[in-house]
Amino acid sequence: MAEIGDIKNKSVAIITTADEEKEAGKYCQLAFEQFKKMDCRKIDFVDLQARPDYDFSGYDIVYVSGGNTFRLLKFTKAANFKIAIENLLNRGGIYIGVSAGSYIMCPSIKMSEWKPDPDRNYFGVTDFSGFNFAPFLLFVHYAPEYAKIIRENIANAKYPMRILTDEQAFLIKDGQIKFIGDGEEIIL
Repeated sequence: MAEIGDIKNKSVAIITTADEEKEAGKYCQLAFEQFKKMDCRKIDFVDLQARPDYDFSGYDIVYVSGGNTFRLLKFTKAANFKIAIENLLNRGGIYIGVSAGSYIMCPSIKMSEWKPDPDRNYFGVTDFSGFNFAPFLLFVHYAPEYAKIIRENIANAKYPMRILTDEQAFLIKDGQIKFIGDGEEIIL
């Protein structure tokens, strides 16, 4: 968090939409505890599936948790969440996307289906276009066993690909992209 400055006394909305357990989910609770330790003045859980008309104008930070990327995309699009993100960023706010929350910021979420999952629920999503705030696709939760899957699929990708482990992130600010975290960026 040092990369984004002091967030003490900031207001935070934790978007739980992708998480099957919503605010009770392990990672939503972890985010809540971390923001609490950083002395944020207000921390709210928001599920855009239940509250598509939620007003984010009073928040300094919007944190979008992981979970089912297709559920997240469906309900963020239905809520016109891209406009809320644009407004947040235009007034100097911070967007933090984790896993599915980072996938929706890309031009497409197609890469989220590269890992085999026979029980994947698409939630009726057929348009995989994301919000296009990041000028590349992401593959998150990288482990060496995914190298073959990435190589097989990257050739058909319409956009550049970036890869992240669970200890890495990209900071995008004023059009500049900075790799942050442990280890070197994975290049395949």
